[in-house]
Amino acid sequence: MADEAAFAVYGFKPPRVFVIELQQEAFSDAIAKDLSGALGRAAYFQYEGDRLVDKTDSFHQDPTSFVLKWSAGSSVDLQISPREVVAGRDKITFCVVNLGVAEFDLAYSLNRSLMPIATHWRADCKGCLTIIADDNTRKGSYHFLAVRNSADPRAIWQKVDAKVVIR
Repeated sequence: MADEAAFAVYGFKPPRVFVIELQQEAFSDAIAKDLSGALGRAAYFQYEGDRLVDKTDSFHQDPTSFVLKWSAGSSVDLQISPREVVAGRDKITFCVVNLGVAEFDLAYSLNRSLMPIATHWRADCKGCLTIIADDNTRKGSYHFLAVRNSADPRAIWQKVDAKVVIR
């Protein structure tokens, strides 16, 4: 009831108000699995100090900044080659530079929709992994946003910016 009264002050009326607190991974999964696009119509408020601050515009422009907490200015990089491939014919090589781990997780979007985290990609001794883009690979524009050590799910995400198009 106290939450409902607080939101009523801001003009929100139940049952349109839902107070949800999610841990980082659950929040990330909720956004990634939002296939209906309902989150695109949602309002997003953050509690700062003693008031609610409307962050809806920022959230809709870049939900990853609310989902992934990453290190700024890191020397970690993700290199992808080639930058364009044909499904059913080509391979893609991912090389993680300056992370030094045997397995890594990747945060990415496909056609501007945040996807579930790709986990436990096993790298060779140079930090690289090659995969086949088979006929079942979803076509579109892949944008890789962050990488982290798979062995430590609490590891800080390292921001990267790498793209590949699969046709």
